[in-house]
Amino acid sequence: MLSEDSLVNIDYFLETISQKYHLDHAYFARKIGKRRHFLVGYGNEQFIENNHFDITDNIVFFWQTRADLFDVQIIRDSLLNIARQLEQELN
Repeated sequence: MLSEDSLVNIDYFLETISQKYHLDHAYFARKIGKRRHFLVGYGNEQFIENNHFDITDNIVFFWQTRADLFDVQIIRDSLLNIARQLEQELN
């Protein structure tokens, strides 16, 4: 279970990058077998293509945008830090 502080911090991070990079929806999910289990997110899901990036073996970052290209590599280090925090709290 994620702590309230973690949820607030991750939500703030997602809100910040969503506004900066014009993302409609951004969220983290945990891999459980072939399924992806939603953990925390920001924005409203749109009926557009979902993009995703495997951050670790267990955590995936998903995003939706109508903007031009969003280069997830720009925020890769931040994503990795958050994914490690999520894994630590979930175990």
